Amino acid sequence: MPHIPRCARFILLVSIVLPSTSQAINPKVTGMYSSLRYGTEDVTGAEIYVVFSHGDYYASLQCAEGSPGISETVKLSVSGSSVSFVVSSNTSSGCPSGATFTGQLTAAGIEGSFADTDWPGLLKRVKGYWQ
Repeated sequence: MPHIPRCARFILLVSIVLPSTSQAINPKVTGMYSSLRYGTEDVTGAEIYVVFSHGDYYASLQCAEGSPGISETVKLSVSGSSVSFVVSSNTSSGCPSGATFTGQLTAAGIEGSFADTDWPGLLKRVKGYWQ
């Protein structure tokens, strides 16, 4: 096995560790996150579609507990892997009116909930329910 100089080993190690570390700290924000599903008689869950425009992130929301609400767009706050937004107080989205959603971006999706609840839990990064 050839001898590899110490500085070359360090550069190789840094080039392997840094890209994976930066992705873990700041995972891709944009995309579709959903837990919507059709049960025996109704649709339940939540779906968030995140886009980037004019220097900010926006989330299109739709929640369902029986039947899906009308999609609503809100500004999404992003700090590292933390995300949050506030549902409007006059929402028709099916999401809790006026509630703040907080979550963490993970490789699987967004793990989060509306204030004072544990709902919706994990919203997987997947194609949307309607696709």
